[in-house]
Amino acid sequence: MAETSSQQAYNYKITTIGSLILSIYFSFQFILDYSKLSSEISTTPFSNFFIFIFIYWIFYYLVQIVYIQTCLSDDVDSSGTSILSITNSVISFNLTNVVWVILFKNRWYLLSEILVIIQLFVILNNYLINKVYSFKPLKNYLIINLTVGSLPLSWIFMTLFWNGSLMIHSKGLAARILANCFIWDFLIIGWVFLFWFNDYTIGLSLSYLVLGLALNQLFTKLFALQWIFAFVISGILFASSIVTMTLKPELKESIVVEEEPLLAN
Repeated sequence: MAETSSQQAYNYKITTIGSLILSIYFSFQFILDYSKLSSEISTTPFSNFFIFIFIYWIFYYLVQIVYIQTCLSDDVDSSGTSILSITNSVISFNLTNVVWVILFKNRWYLLSEILVIIQLFVILNNYLINKVYSFKPLKNYLIINLTVGSLPLSWIFMTLFWNGSLMIHSKGLAARILANCFIWDFLIIGWVFLFWFNDYTIGLSLSYLVLGLALNQLFTKLFALQWIFAFVISGILFASSIVTMTLKPELKESIVVEEEPLLAN
């Protein structure tokens, strides 16, 4: 049984590394082509500051590398939750990100929006079923939840609106007014995860992305409400996340996973 589990861990490790390399490669290609697309994709009401996106993905890839090294070890033991099962979500997110980049670069915004919606349901389903928000101790919570839960989810929520605004060509006054309303969804989404799951990592990652949105909107359209609302939402999410982290550090339905190894059969 141990040999089988060890082989499974090795196979998952190789597959995850392969999907990570593909995702990094296509993300790099997107960066190279960004200048050709920037005049279109950086001027919607939900466009983000490019440097914020770049830093976000660099951080996510580094976290994923730590996840691969820490969680997908060759030594496998029994525990209450299967890291191998959770890793399917990592592989899926990497590969769908590759497809999204291809669709997005080619301006197939309807198809890329559909893919983002599918990503949302897959990641959210995995988040809820495997309770990736409830691992402890803190080291395991951060490694697993950042990789599988909060960072992918926050990005998908942001992309859902960004991609959607490109799909409907939202540059007119009516679209801007609607965007002023829809931007508050980020606050609602953040609060749901903060108060329902005590997941301050989603609150912080959403706060960061909304801050990037605020800065981009400030430079795109100075006389507008979008960047003002974005700064307010980012600040509230950040403060709420710090309060949750300080006053409610307990994880909902905590799942204790041994330090070494983290894998399950």
